[in-house]
Amino acid sequence: MLKRVLFIILFVILIIISTLTWINVASKDVTLVGNVKNAYSKQWVYGAKITVDEKITFRYATTEFYIDGLRKGETTITAEAPDYEPQSIQSDLKRGENILDDILLRPLRIPDLHNIFVFVHLQRDHYRLEIRLANSETRAILHAPHLPLHVFCTFYDQIGEGVAKQRGEIVHHSHPDAIWDYNFVTVFPLSVKIYYKDIKKVTTGVYVLDTKIVIPNEKYSLHENNELFSMLSKIQDEKKFLDFIMNNELRYFQDTTWDIGAGH
Repeated sequence: MLKRVLFIILFVILIIISTLTWINVASKDVTLVGNVKNAYSKQWVYGAKITVDEKITFRYATTEFYIDGLRKGETTITAEAPDYEPQSIQSDLKRGENILDDILLRPLRIPDLHNIFVFVHLQRDHYRLEIRLANSETRAILHAPHLPLHVFCTFYDQIGEGVAKQRGEIVHHSHPDAIWDYNFVTVFPLSVKIYYKDIKKVTTGVYVLDTKIVIPNEKYSLHENNELFSMLSKIQDEKKFLDFIMNNELRYFQDTTWDIGAGH
């Protein structure tokens, strides 16, 4: 009789354990699918960290993320990355797959940016200006947040040679679009294009280029910075350009490239 009672008790315990295990597993039959993107470029965010409850995932060269084993119910989803403004989102997770709206992280700054270097490459119908961002140790800044940088280029007729060379007359002013290459393996992803047909031909056949790059002020919103850059793009006079930058608390860097051969 005692054995029968012990058997029944053991059987009931096993049923309870199995039921609780099933309830626990079922309560975690929740997945979350989404994308975390740069609010400016709508591309990947290098080093993005997504946290839901105790689950964490990192993204580098992709926007998509997938997290499973979550509990249903109200939860907070946090997305963050170095030099981006973090985001926290409340969501009520259901059983099964939950598809989240895109999380947009606002890029704030390029870390330790102290200089730029411009390398000019002659292409079939344009100059490609490869812009390298450098830190305080004059090392390349890799995987910098893609920001809406403003570029202002001035070409001059180059006069003289060697130590005697100098700028002559201005033959071209422009505000070319900053082009970010979103291929993860590209070491220097920032460049601009200047078409040969837009530059006045000079008898020397040699140019000197001043490139200015204006950096957004992180105290302004993305929209406000874009508005300021839109106004900047209408200014051709260099003094007015620099006055506008100072009056609006913007920051800029400049590099000068000498001995640029004439394009085809």
